[in-house]
Amino acid sequence: IYEQGVLEQYKAQKNPKPHIFGLAAKSFRELMQSRKNQCILISGESGSGKTESTKFVLQVLTAVDENKTGASASICSQVMLTNPVLEAFGNAKTLRNDNSSRFGKWINVHFDRKGTIAGAEIKTYLLEKARVIHQSAGERNYHIFYQACQSAGQHKFLQDLGLEDATTFEYTKVCLHANNTDDVKSFERTKQALHFIKFDQQSQTNIFAAVSAVLHTGNLNIDEDREGNSTMKIERHLQQVATLTGLTAEGIKTAICCRNITAGTDVMVKPESKEKALQCKDALAKALY
Repeated sequence: IYEQGVLEQYKAQKNPKPHIFGLAAKSFRELMQSRKNQCILISGESGSGKTESTKFVLQVLTAVDENKTGASASICSQVMLTNPVLEAFGNAKTLRNDNSSRFGKWINVHFDRKGTIAGAEIKTYLLEKARVIHQSAGERNYHIFYQACQSAGQHKFLQDLGLEDATTFEYTKVCLHANNTDDVKSFERTKQALHFIKFDQQSQTNIFAAVSAVLHTGNLNIDEDREGNSTMKIERHLQQVATLTGLTAEGIKTAICCRNITAGTDVMVKPESKEKALQCKDALAKALY
């Protein structure tokens, strides 16, 4: 029921039955006839099909353009190729859904007076940042972590960024696999999509450096001394985070295990407890992501 032939029927208004294609096509016709902005709100509980429905709406909106030029065709392709990127960084396996969106998104598609796509913008909000540091049993972290870890064997630049098997990292070892998901193939799609929407190789390397830094942050070993103050050894995970973020290992250690107290012009450095330092470590990981 979602084949190209069905889409063409709804574009031509030859099928009166309720369908997501019909809704999207009607919205476009109203836009062109009334010259007023149209809105499609897609909502529902987890696993109800919001992500797939959004793809179908975009498929219709990029297909109704009868006057495509090379530029508008490129914009159409870029709009569709944002999906693999957004899903990689914002979707995860949950107990109810193997590809659950853990964020909201608002997509604006702009048309000129002839009905040709002139541009698009996507705003994301309310990302479930807590998932970065904790997942319930049977659930995964965001897809991108597993894609990058599983693909490290095929890509030297990922190895150079310190990415290894997902079992190595505290933030990804709760659940390693999602049904009907090939993380290696998904990584290639994500990488191709990033390239097509104008992320050059250096930008992509920087993105995956941040992904790796998040994982290594989760492996920082924080302990406490006899006075109950937090301590951290400078070991390979800390060194890796320092290299990936362009900071010093000692600076990261101090920032996580200590806090500054300012009194007038005086600044005192006070050690944090182990519990506070662990919270600081997780906050850093979430902020990086």
